[in-house]
Amino acid sequence: MTWLLARLTTPTALAASVLTASCSYTRPVCVCPARGPSFGLTYTTTINGRTTSVSTHEESSGFEVRSGWLLVIHVVVTVPERARVSALWLGISRGGTFGFSQKGHRPLLHPILAHPQGVLTAGRYSFKGKWRVPAKVQRRQSITLVAIWAARQPRNYLATDILAWLMVRHVPRS
Repeated sequence: MTWLLARLTTPTALAASVLTASCSYTRPVCVCPARGPSFGLTYTTTINGRTTSVSTHEESSGFEVRSGWLLVIHVVVTVPERARVSALWLGISRGGTFGFSQKGHRPLLHPILAHPQGVLTAGRYSFKGKWRVPAKVQRRQSITLVAIWAARQPRNYLATDILAWLMVRHVPRS
């Protein structure tokens, strides 16, 4: 810690010494971001015949739906060269919650539209699914089409990509 204080400017060193004096936890903690894989997946998402997004590297697009609509969802996932995806789930997330349950066994997607078995290597993979928009959806409820995937390059990594925002439009009663 003395070496660190010697390299800091005087006001910063004073603040750092106050912080270390009041903290009993001295084990170093890395605040650097975790390194993910050197690749990303590309998606082409089509809902009811309309392509809504071409890639998650851009802003995810919105798709207006109505309560009770049956959505035919087609997603083409492209895995780049020399990449390996150890797991992939495609599904619907409601309420803005992504990831896995507390036990870490099940993705927080309802329903899961696709979950291929085995490792996905470089290439294009096509998945189709159907989902009916619930008849009673709360206003401003966040509904998204999500891809959750895992890789083991360079170490275990888990990512969530939003493929499309489903914006429920309520039809006024006549």
